[in-house]
Amino acid sequence: MTTLRRDTEPPAQLVSAGDVLAARLTEQVTALRAQEPLVREQQPDAVHQMRVATRRLRAALSTFGPLLDREVAESLREELQWLAGVLGAARDAEVVRARLRDALADQPPRLVRGPVGERIDSALGAVQRRGHSRAVSAMSGPRYDALLGRLEELTAAPSWSPAASTPAPESLPRLVGRDWTRLARRVHRAAHAEDAEQHVRALHDARRAAKRVRYAAETVAPTIGTPARRLARAVTAVQTALGEHHDSVVAGEALLGLADHATARTEDTFTYGVLIGLEQAASRAAEARFAEAWRAADLPELREWLVERRA
Repeated sequence: MTTLRRDTEPPAQLVSAGDVLAARLTEQVTALRAQEPLVREQQPDAVHQMRVATRRLRAALSTFGPLLDREVAESLREELQWLAGVLGAARDAEVVRARLRDALADQPPRLVRGPVGERIDSALGAVQRRGHSRAVSAMSGPRYDALLGRLEELTAAPSWSPAASTPAPESLPRLVGRDWTRLARRVHRAAHAEDAEQHVRALHDARRAAKRVRYAAETVAPTIGTPARRLARAVTAVQTALGEHHDSVVAGEALLGLADHATARTEDTFTYGVLIGLEQAASRAAEARFAEAWRAADLPELREWLVERRA
């Protein structure tokens, strides 16, 4: 296996792969629990932060699942996916609403025709409120309580597989390498999509894969050191560009829906067209940033420490 390059860092203390995963799980379960009361109180950004903790936990169980009992890891992943979905409706509406309000505020008054701002607030605000209500209801139910109990049990007494006892520098690069291979394949799929719709879906899949590589690299950084942090930074740039692309696509779809409702009310739809054009331009710009970020991330020297699967 390739020797790890740590630049000027002192050698890391030899720990097991299970030690690294246990630290990550404990960190993210703590983060999730800290956000729960803030979500109930509708504190700003609380839903987002709780959703991030949920996704990081699920990613850890996906990437490092071989270190745990398979049934335990997979069943927890399913429940965390459910929780992320519960939180998603409120968060997605919040993001789109803020994005469209900002875009509308940037327009000169002569380009704002009809009650566009009111329609954005009314439609997306209602979606956001319903999403938050469903999230709080779910967090007050037995399924959520059972999930928390299982997460606490996992951090207190993990159901390790034999692989968990292997030295972290020997086993973790292989697990992170699997995620990198998945990301590279999805980027290739996006580049060779047959049509625009398939291309957008493939970029969305690549965004999720990039997020998983980032989380994996962040998880192992305390043990691997500088190489992992460098990869995490590079993949974060990829994820950010693809996230901006995704946001523009979702915002454009929301605008089309608002325009259809405006047409049904015989309202002026000119401003919706302006905003849709801006989102289309934002989508193209984000894709260009993604291409640049991917070139910077897809450098062999950033992956010398990984053990990649053959394509």
